[in-house]
Amino acid sequence: MLQLLLSQAHTIQLHSQARLYKVTHMPPNILLKRDEVERRGLMNVPPYSYASTIIKALHRDNLDSIHVPHSDVYFVRAALEKRTGYYLPLDYVEELMREQGWRDRKGIGRY
Repeated sequence: MLQLLLSQAHTIQLHSQARLYKVTHMPPNILLKRDEVERRGLMNVPPYSYASTIIKALHRDNLDSIHVPHSDVYFVRAALEKRTGYYLPLDYVEELMREQGWRDRKGIGRY
């Protein structure tokens, strides 16, 4: 599955090098490098980070009301960033993973 995601990431990288930002299911405004995300002040807000949302939910005691991305999503995003240089939103990475067959089930029989 990770290989398929990385091959899609390679396609993203090739499109960006050719200045073609039209990838079928990716809006062009998420093709940002990490330093651009930091410059725009998006590092600590959804969809790039859910830390502040999680902390607020813990404080309000309603953690069940929010979606917390699985740790696999963070690892795949790091691999995609290393391969392409783009810092993709977590929800987009999770959507790609689901398209490739990944399931966020707890316990045995996850994959």
